[in-house]
Amino acid sequence: MNLGIYICGFPRAGTTLFYLMLRSTVTNYQMFDREMKADKARGRCITKRPLDLFERYNKKCIKIIRDPRSVMTSVHWSRPGYFVSSDKCATGHPGIITMWEAYKRKDGFEVRYEELTRDPDRIQDELLLTFDFEYQGKFSDFHNTEPPDTNMRKAINGLRPVDRGHDWREHKERIRDQFTRFPQMFDILIEMGYEEDNNWYERVLAG
Repeated sequence: MNLGIYICGFPRAGTTLFYLMLRSTVTNYQMFDREMKADKARGRCITKRPLDLFERYNKKCIKIIRDPRSVMTSVHWSRPGYFVSSDKCATGHPGIITMWEAYKRKDGFEVRYEELTRDPDRIQDELLLTFDFEYQGKFSDFHNTEPPDTNMRKAINGLRPVDRGHDWREHKERIRDQFTRFPQMFDILIEMGYEEDNNWYERVLAG
């Protein structure tokens, strides 16, 4: 029986943040200080790699989701400009539309970025209903642990107390561009549960 766990989901959706919370508190699993494909680790380990969303492993899965408007307006330290678009990522990998289809097919414990940043300690407790984690410390204090790999620190723009992240409403031109060129994003946003209809679009852009 494979006792491993892997974390996956949308890039720029909080996979690194969540992994660092686990890394700073979970005492009964091995964890690493860099991103790793789940099939590279053996035994009682937890790995993190967003694109494992497209893979199938004989391991338990935790999948991370975030409002796609925040995902498409987020930047990564390693590349200029926005990192994820509706059709592709800056790395050339599939974008939000394709990732959402894979996400829906993926069985796993869902963690929403918005809930994780709003009340990380509640999410920490809820994980115990599915996983046999043993904790020392709280998710909300993850930033007080020893510094992890430099790339992981940069991916979350440095170790600091949990915050809600940037506000996608400050990127109106980006939102207009993506939803104009990829109108299927309106339906995806509703499917994900982030809006009930399309009224938000004119309201935000007119504001």
